[in-house]
Amino acid sequence: MRYILVGTIVLSSSCSREFINLESLSEATTEGFYTSSDDFNNAVVACYDALQSNDLYGQTFDKMLGIRADDAVDDNASASARASDIDKFIESASNTFVARAWKGTFIGISRCNIVISKIDNVDIDATQKSRLKAEAYFLRALLYFNAVRIWGDVPLITEEQSVQQTNQQIQDETLIRNSIAEVYNTIVDDLQFAEQNLPLSNGVRATSGAAKALLGKVYLTRGNYESAASKLNEIIGGNYGLLSDFAGVFDVENKNNKEIIFAISYNKNISGEGHPAWFSDANFVIVPQSLLDAYDSDDKRRALVETQPGTSGLIPGKFFDEEFQGQTGSDFPLLRYSDVLLMRAEALNEVGYIADGEAFELLNKIRTRAGLASLTSADLKNQQEFRSAVLFERKLELALEFDRWFDLLRTGTAISEMEKAGIKITSSDFLFPIPQSEIEIVNNPTGFPQNPGY
Repeated sequence: MRYILVGTIVLSSSCSREFINLESLSEATTEGFYTSSDDFNNAVVACYDALQSNDLYGQTFDKMLGIRADDAVDDNASASARASDIDKFIESASNTFVARAWKGTFIGISRCNIVISKIDNVDIDATQKSRLKAEAYFLRALLYFNAVRIWGDVPLITEEQSVQQTNQQIQDETLIRNSIAEVYNTIVDDLQFAEQNLPLSNGVRATSGAAKALLGKVYLTRGNYESAASKLNEIIGGNYGLLSDFAGVFDVENKNNKEIIFAISYNKNISGEGHPAWFSDANFVIVPQSLLDAYDSDDKRRALVETQPGTSGLIPGKFFDEEFQGQTGSDFPLLRYSDVLLMRAEALNEVGYIADGEAFELLNKIRTRAGLASLTSADLKNQQEFRSAVLFERKLELALEFDRWFDLLRTGTAISEMEKAGIKITSSDFLFPIPQSEIEIVNNPTGFPQNPGY
């Protein structure tokens, strides 16, 4: 099966909460189906569903991204899928989780491309058309942002693939790994369209605030600090804010609170709309003692990292939810307001260190909510000390939220921080392998090579 193009026609019916009205499209053709606003709404729902699936946030990413850095570990060397190999940086190009993440990513991109390629040709309400198209652009940008940080150069596919293309092995030269710069240019373009055409409020779906926050993170990742600081500032003081109680952010009875900018939504009360419990295998030390020890004794966030009793294994407090018929229903917080504050603090400091300036204020808002003392220029005397403090605060604030590994890559600290955790890595470990199945199918060492070290 060609994973990179699979899923163009067949769209899953699984999606949570208000995304559950997707009809089965497995017998439909793209030419005959997309004729109404309901058709395109269902198609966008399928794009969200790709994120929700067990190939991405539903199950695979906690095994892949969650344990990659130093805030979670997996010592289960006997498991066939070998998340422990990812944890120890010894995964092969045949690793099951890597293959699933690749498949899920390009299924999602393919679904977004259907909407983007077809919606302009259909006569529906102009406002709704812009919103649905903008949602597809936002989701495609998110999928590609993950992909480029996981694999580096990746195929940049921005148009719908035909049925014939999905069902045949195409020639070697027709599929290449586009450069990181090319992929990021598309991500930025997609998010700029999204922020201009998404509404301020959209239930559990993407909003202009989500597009701005993600675009700010993209700028920060690319080292465009002035643009990052400016874009993130557009969110501050708007519709979002910090909850006074850190635990309330993750309360399953308080979903989509004012601190949540965008989350992957789940509902355990509907069959197929929940997910397996994240970080739940207590036998293999998912939350290491080193992370718990990093918190000050007064830090209110520590309790949300500690494991809570569940019906199977132990689950960190952030994601704890009682199982119902074998699934849990906690949402995954992809973009939070506290993340925005810390990103702007980081960007401002990179533009220029200012003693006790706004960057300090933003950092201290996070610390105050956690029950910690504020920091001043007497504590952080220069740009480097402030830089390290923000990175450490992100480790504590966003623990287990799939940010830590990307933070280490962005800040150039992956090698040194992993060495502190007892793991020696090199720059060849910064990227995951391209799945071996894709390498063999494409069979183009020049245009579609394997990443170094695999």
